[in-house]
Formats: sequence, C-alpha cells, structure tokens
Amino acid sequence: MNSFETEIEALWVEEAERRLDEMDKGMVSEIPAEEALRRARAAIS
Repeated sequence: MNSFETEIEALWVEEAERRLDEMDKGMVSEIPAEEALRRARAAIS
C-alpha cells in the first residue's frame, strides 16, 4: 500500500469510529441497507 492509500484507509477508520460512537451514544440509529439505498436513489432522481 502506498502512502496515499494508507492515508485514505486511516480516514475511513476514523469515520467508522466516529459513526460507531454516534450510534453508541444514541445520536443516530441504524436503518436497513435496503432503506438507505432507497433513500439515496430517491434523492438523486
């Protein structure tokens, strides 16, 4: 892995940890992948 890829991976890990922390604190809730995809498709159409 080159340094650019290492940096990108580190940023994704940081984002995943931030999102998990938000879920643990009850700030956000989970939705099924199908629902997330439906919302995303609706937003771009």
